[in-house]
Amino acid sequence: TGWVKISEYSNEKVMQYDPTTGLANFIEPTAYIKLPCDKFVEIKTKYGVDQKLSLDHRCLVYAYDRSNAFSKFFVESAESIYNKHVKLKNGYRHKINTTFVPIDLPGIALTDEELRVMVMCCADGHIDKKKIILRFKKERKIERCELLLLSAKIDFKKTKREDITSFSIYPPILKKGLHQFWNANLSQLKIISDEVIHWDGNQKDQCFYTSKKLEADFIQYVFSATGYRGVLIKDNRTNEKYDPGYRVFRHKNIKVGINGVPKSEIKIVHESNSFKYCFTVPSSFLVLRRGNNVFITGNCGMCAVKTSMTRISDSELKRIVGEIRKVVPVGFGGHQKIDEDYIKSLMPKSLESNDAWTYWVTEDHYWRSLYQLGTLGSGNHFIEIQKDTDGYIWAMIHSGSRNLGKVV
Repeated sequence: TGWVKISEYSNEKVMQYDPTTGLANFIEPTAYIKLPCDKFVEIKTKYGVDQKLSLDHRCLVYAYDRSNAFSKFFVESAESIYNKHVKLKNGYRHKINTTFVPIDLPGIALTDEELRVMVMCCADGHIDKKKIILRFKKERKIERCELLLLSAKIDFKKTKREDITSFSIYPPILKKGLHQFWNANLSQLKIISDEVIHWDGNQKDQCFYTSKKLEADFIQYVFSATGYRGVLIKDNRTNEKYDPGYRVFRHKNIKVGINGVPKSEIKIVHESNSFKYCFTVPSSFLVLRRGNNVFITGNCGMCAVKTSMTRISDSELKRIVGEIRKVVPVGFGGHQKIDEDYIKSLMPKSLESNDAWTYWVTEDHYWRSLYQLGTLGSGNHFIEIQKDTDGYIWAMIHSGSRNLGKVV
């Protein structure tokens, strides 16, 4: 339904991203995380990066190479990015992705031709009782309007008075506002991305214009979901009779960087009584926006579960911790036995049938990883029983990829 401030999250679905496929889908997060944090890495550049991250935040970055392809990705903490940026002459060289391909969207009950008509109506239409009236001066728009109405098989009444040509129609939907189309599927989003440029836009500059922030937000999403970087800019007009407008540009350079001349500034900022927010999702990556800049980033590697309890005795706490220790190996330890059939059932069918499966079953790392699934690891990994400021008991876990991650 649109962009929601992460601190104001209230059980909506969020968009997760899979960097191996480029696909994104809406999902109920496994956990919504809010934790005290007083130290952040702040990155804001003229190249389209605007992020404020906890030092341990997992950033998804695409590696620099001499061909400038930026095709290989990896995960790096915000603190590590800061440290590398400080040391390099022109700053951190890897880039951040800003686009995604959405899947599993419900779609809108309109034909492609009707959807194009609705984009036109939202841009230049005027609701008059049960009809929409469209008025044009430009011959280009007059011709396109008639073409779209004929293609959609929508009856229309065409009149001309002086230099104004008017079309009167009964539209597929008697409602204006492009932001009503958040449920559009990918093919419909591509139609919207193309059609808006013909009406409230500029084809030469690949730019969409609107006076409504809701519309700008939606079209930025449309561009980002159809293979472009959507750059949203607020117009600061000096003429008081105009409301501030918004321009959304459709750029082909979809990965943005930090390094440059002069060197971009990355700051460590301290803020008292502050929080860090995140979600846990299966793919471990999220689509986010800050300062009107869309970007893909990692999610938190922790899972927190709130219980209904407000009190727990010391003896009960010791018993629970003892049970956890029985079933969850810690440190370098692993399980004593594995259920290989169950593990294999979790693998994608395509992997079962190709050489990668054969390779891994013959590798020592494969077997070690099976024994380590469902274990805690060491270092900064933990399982804790906690109490929040409202008095509720929580279970919280931070695990990792163990030796398999290191090997990969």
